[in-house]
Order: sequence, then structure tokens, then C-alpha cells
Amino acid sequence: ILQKGFRLRRAGSAQKFGVAAGSLRGLLRKGCRLLQVPLAGSRLCLYEDGTELSEGFFRTLPPQTELVLLGAGEIWQGCEWAGGGARRALGLRPGCCHQGRAEAAL
Repeated sequence: ILQKGFRLRRAGSAQKFGVAAGSLRGLLRKGCRLLQVPLAGSRLCLYEDGTELSEGFFRTLPPQTELVLLGAGEIWQGCEWAGGGARRALGLRPGCCHQGRAEAAL
């Protein structure tokens, strides 16, 4: 499996870490270990708009995409200044990473 590098951070933190993985599950495991977040209930979202990653969506992301690692119960709706680049490039609407699912923006 070909690995891609991503920039990973926690919600509310400016510090980013480079993490490489070939699958969403692998990236989630590595991120949880690195950032000391319990794996149960954790998930990854796009930094720019909060869209939660699925395995299929993960495979479409370009290297060095900035992601947010959320623990159980945490919410990320995206940074305020970003323009939705990765999802807009794919023709998708922004979402909200909340309670383990992506919700379409109204």
C-alpha cells in the first residue's frame, strides 16, 4: 500500500505533525498514538471545513492535506478562513465533523 503524508493536529492546537499512512485506519491509529487520544470514538476531519473522512474520501486526498484528529464527543466545523479547497476541488459540499458522521452544511 502506497503511503501518503498528512499534516495532523488536534482541534484548538496550532501545532501540526507529519504522519504517513496508506489507509484511513492506519492514519487514525498512528495519530491517536502520537497525539495521545484514545482510539475508541476517534475520527479524522478536514481542517478547512470539518468534513469527516471515509476510507474512499481518504484515498482521494492529496498528500500534505491538513487534518484534525477528534476524540469521542469532540466537534470540528473547520477553520473560519479556509475556502473549502479539497472538497470544492472534488465538487463536494462542506460538512461538520460531529459525533462520528459528516453532516452536509445547510
